[in-house]
Amino acid sequence: MALVSSKFTVIFTVLPHLPKRYCQGPRDVSEGKPEAGLKKMQKRRILLFLVVFIVILSTATVGLGGMKRGTLKDVSPEEAYELIQKRNGSPDFIILDVRTPEEYKEGYIENALNINFYSDEFNSELRKLDKDKAYLIYCRSGGRSGRTLNMMKQLGFKEVYNIQGGMVKWLYRENPVVK
Repeated sequence: MALVSSKFTVIFTVLPHLPKRYCQGPRDVSEGKPEAGLKKMQKRRILLFLVVFIVILSTATVGLGGMKRGTLKDVSPEEAYELIQKRNGSPDFIILDVRTPEEYKEGYIENALNINFYSDEFNSELRKLDKDKAYLIYCRSGGRSGRTLNMMKQLGFKEVYNIQGGMVKWLYRENPVVK
């Protein structure tokens, strides 16, 4: 909010002191009335103020809008384990394994849904998921799930966590898997 107020301060302190040549239009000599030139000058000043105000306001809203779009971030295996413990059994929390079916069969995090990153239907499968639910995603080492995180961000998902290091680090920390 400080960003917005500082921009407004600039508007209200700088605009009234702009040189008149930036705000004056050509004098309407044909009419011979000095009031016509004064009214045009006032209209131009107001128009200039509105244009600057709209530009600054739109810049400020874009900046503020990007601050809290949702939670889309990388988490450590420890943070992921805590997240699973807190949300275990919630229908609004989904663990998503983006490895191949062969990798999945070797061992997966309990209750994980498998969607193959290399599948031709991967994008359409992601689009079918509920964007308002929370997701914990992982792959073997973090590459595919990192790209999946970016895809989900672009699709408008609100809460997505990616396990850094994937299943490799998950197993290294001796977290449980289903085989």
